[in-house]
Amino acid sequence: MITNIKDLAEHLGLCFVKHGSTTEAIGRKVYEATECGCPAGVEDDYFWVTGHCEGSARPCEVYTVSFPCEFKTIEAAIKQADADGNEVWDQTHGCSKCWPEGTTNKWGESIPPNELGGPINPDCETCGGNGVIF
Repeated sequence: MITNIKDLAEHLGLCFVKHGSTTEAIGRKVYEATECGCPAGVEDDYFWVTGHCEGSARPCEVYTVSFPCEFKTIEAAIKQADADGNEVWDQTHGCSKCWPEGTTNKWGESIPPNELGGPINPDCETCGGNGVIF
């Protein structure tokens, strides 16, 4: 059972003596553990986490989990936030060859042919379905 920031820090494998139970140490640990580098922290009596997509201003939902809670609830929030950030990446980081005929993204915005910033085409031979960093 996670009842406070100290419990969460210890559950994440942060030595309380070395790292303390700071929200910065917890945020760094979550950032390093997620594919998209999720920002996270602790405020008063809850943990928060949100997805992140480098090079995009698209916001992701902020998930909060109030203490006390089971760690699996925090893990589920982290997993969902990471999936959200990865989804924004996939929708905004296609290379100029992903859609040579043009396309639209999940928000209905038109992406002209040979333009960066559209959705990733998983079958793109140029970027291998990985997209590009802006």
